[in-house]
Amino acid sequence: MDGNNFDKNLPGEGGGLEENVSDQKTLALLSWIFPIIGVVLFFVPDTKKKSFLFHHSRQIVGYSIAAIVLGIGLTIVISILTAIATQIPSVGSVLGCLLGLVPFAFSLALVVIQIIMAIAANKGERKKVPYIGDKIEEMLK
Repeated sequence: MDGNNFDKNLPGEGGGLEENVSDQKTLALLSWIFPIIGVVLFFVPDTKKKSFLFHHSRQIVGYSIAAIVLGIGLTIVISILTAIATQIPSVGSVLGCLLGLVPFAFSLALVVIQIIMAIAANKGERKKVPYIGDKIEEMLK
């Protein structure tokens, strides 16, 4: 696996698109724009009957969990490194400022992934979140 799942269009469980996804595209799109919608849909029993919508809600739940965990971890690491870097005379303040850009880059990457996934959902494609999409499918059956 190359880790880049953006170019995979995954068919439904039956080997093809077994349902009309046009009515589900709007909800899937809104779920990527407002992830709380996807998280709520994941726990609605009827969502499992709609494999397209369930696929996206499952990806959103996994994506959201990963984003929160990575965000917390990144915040802790950056805080420690910034505290250490600011103790170095003359170079420390510049290094501290540069470390402050890392959370911005992380947030930007998350937004880009959400936009790409929202576009895919609107097109009716069953894309997976890059790098973790297969693991999400495995864990959240």
